Amino acid sequence: MSDFAKQIAKGLSSIRDIAGRQITYKRGGESLTLTAAVGDRNVDVATDYGVVEKVRVRQYLFSAKDLVLSNVKTQPQRGDLIVEIDAAVSRTYEITSPGGSVPDWQYSDAGRSTIRVFTRLIDES
Repeated sequence: MSDFAKQIAKGLSSIRDIAGRQITYKRGGESLTLTAAVGDRNVDVATDYGVVEKVRVRQYLFSAKDLVLSNVKTQPQRGDLIVEIDAAVSRTYEITSPGGSVPDWQYSDAGRSTIRVFTRLIDES
């Protein structure tokens, strides 16, 4: 990994350390707690009719090495869930592509140390 890529990975880690939130990552009956940087983003998505719509998505950035389920390092899958609790309100987000050319998830750095997932809100209580 280049020095620049190492600095980017270090910066992403610092963001999680300073501004990260505790989230619960779920797949089936398994779950784990991760620290993630959280943000909202507008994404342009072309519809089947050729119209471009703005879609607001919630994204989470967390360490790739921390995503371990059944003692196996894994990658995000469409349909996995993220639960975020803020001010006693629990919100559940589903990992999914907002559409267009935007994937469900991607690495955020050349060293593949940080994962970024895109989600949509499916439940709030």
